[in-house]
Amino acid sequence: MSTAPLDTLLGHIRRLVDAKGVDAKSDAQLLERFIQHKDDAAFAVSVRRHGPLVLGVCRRILGQAQDAEDAFQATAKEQRRYDFGGHTLWGLALSKDGKMLAGIAGSSVQLIDTVSGKTLGPSAGHRGEVRWAILTPDRKTVLTAAGGESAIHCWDVPSGREKRPLEGAGPFSAGLELAQDSRTLYSVAYPNGSISVWDLLTRKVLRRLPVPDPKSPPALLRLSPDDSLAGSCQWPRATPARRP
Repeated sequence: MSTAPLDTLLGHIRRLVDAKGVDAKSDAQLLERFIQHKDDAAFAVSVRRHGPLVLGVCRRILGQAQDAEDAFQATAKEQRRYDFGGHTLWGLALSKDGKMLAGIAGSSVQLIDTVSGKTLGPSAGHRGEVRWAILTPDRKTVLTAAGGESAIHCWDVPSGREKRPLEGAGPFSAGLELAQDSRTLYSVAYPNGSISVWDLLTRKVLRRLPVPDPKSPPALLRLSPDDSLAGSCQWPRATPARRP
């Protein structure tokens, strides 16, 4: 199987790296240089070190050589860079159409229009650090959950104002998932792990789905593609809860 695209890319990387003298840096140091100083040579070394492994994974998953090479080259190329105003980001949420990006930054959520690169302003007002953020498909609402808060916040994106929150989700939500209908929201509560099913229009809980082991803190919440199954991952095991 040909490795020409990889060899060509690695050849270019070697020339770039030799000029910068960063080859001896650790992976952590390379990542720090790229994030803090926008050092292209540091990124190039990371690609050279881990490129063969990534290409191998692409080949095993995709099967076709050309598809694998296209996927590999896409991972080794920075498509676009967005400025969140220097804030340290703890998480990201992307709208379904890819046109809006939400960055979790401490007690606020920074929104960016990915087409224009314009910052739309923060969704601020949380008492604790934001743990989860979800954008609705129409990009008009961002839903957030913060540590130490029992309410799920709802923000109107065009105006930047907070709508009436969803009360009683807590002590606080350890995960949020929006159903395909864009109206039904699932939240998992910490520490008991119960799953609440919300109607976003009425702001009411439709039902609560218990989990077998309420003493095991939840770590994750996911929905199946058809929304027929909600699963909360608890340590040390995962327990599915079927939607009635």
